[in-house]
Amino acid sequence: MIFCAAGDPGGSRALLPVIGELFRRNVPCAILDHGFLGRELPEKCARALCPVEKAEEIAAASRVYLFGSSSTDTLPLQLARLAKANGVPVMHVLDNWMGYGRRLRSDGLDPLAVDVYAVMDEEARDGALADGVPESSLIVTGHPALSAPATAPTLSSMACKRMKTAFGVPPAAMHLVFINEPLRAVLGGDVRAASHYGFTEDRVLGRLTAALAPFGNEAWLTIVPHPKDDKDELAALWEKIGNGIAGKIADSPDGHSWLAAADIVIGMASILLYEAWLGGWPLLILQPGGRNPDILRFSRLSGVHFAGTYAAVAKALAACLEQARLRLPRRIRPEALRHAAAPSRIADIAMKLAGRQL
Repeated sequence: MIFCAAGDPGGSRALLPVIGELFRRNVPCAILDHGFLGRELPEKCARALCPVEKAEEIAAASRVYLFGSSSTDTLPLQLARLAKANGVPVMHVLDNWMGYGRRLRSDGLDPLAVDVYAVMDEEARDGALADGVPESSLIVTGHPALSAPATAPTLSSMACKRMKTAFGVPPAAMHLVFINEPLRAVLGGDVRAASHYGFTEDRVLGRLTAALAPFGNEAWLTIVPHPKDDKDELAALWEKIGNGIAGKIADSPDGHSWLAAADIVIGMASILLYEAWLGGWPLLILQPGGRNPDILRFSRLSGVHFAGTYAAVAKALAACLEQARLRLPRRIRPEALRHAAAPSRIADIAMKLAGRQL
């Protein structure tokens, strides 16, 4: 069987479409009941869940071990080492454009030599290669978690209005959806630290709401929490920095539902922002003081409104609002086609590693 494991949201959501494809092909799978993968697995796949207590036994006996990595949850990597030690082919699926080599040594040991390191595009391939990942293991597959935008139909303006109304957004308001990330909890509050992005969500949101204040009732801001966000802390932050603007904190971290009702998508470095770019939404990226080269890739995406300083936030916001007022039809970007095929490509590779006929 093919054994699948991940812990964090990013790694888990990269595996979920692949697991769905393997089930569609009736390939025997075992899925570790751990982290977000265990919690977000569709009910139709639940029969394949296995408890953590049996993970080592299954990892050692599987035909292929397929995993998503994490910066803090080392269990998937530990199981990958065990599988490799028992001669089981190991495949890693990358979920973001950062920390390429670190993902294979996050447990403090020497980098694990995986059989296949699946990356989403040539930029990620070059970054992984520069970060010490062996060229022989790198395969460009597309990003499985981004497979939906290429096939999802564009909603009509009437359907968007109905969805906005269902979410409590005033019909005439421009709906701004902010994709939050708990950067202060993950990276700390010292933005001068060498490993820090250079900004935190509280300061970014504070400057955004201040820039929105002059627009009055024209705009409505919905803050979509990250799965790791503390809801009470986020509510307290909104109370502190809301600046009296219209809006609320979403009651669900399911960013895809909120994207469908968005006129503008805003955020800092979430993978969901790249998905919004693929789907053709007006996009505002806020990275004031940002200095991490991995996250600064957002500034190079065509058509994006980008603020690299706090002083630039208001101007970038105004330009993004001006674009959104045109109400132009959204166009799926051609880059989405590769991602649409990613679950099938990765399933093909996993089956080949397992010695199964494609």
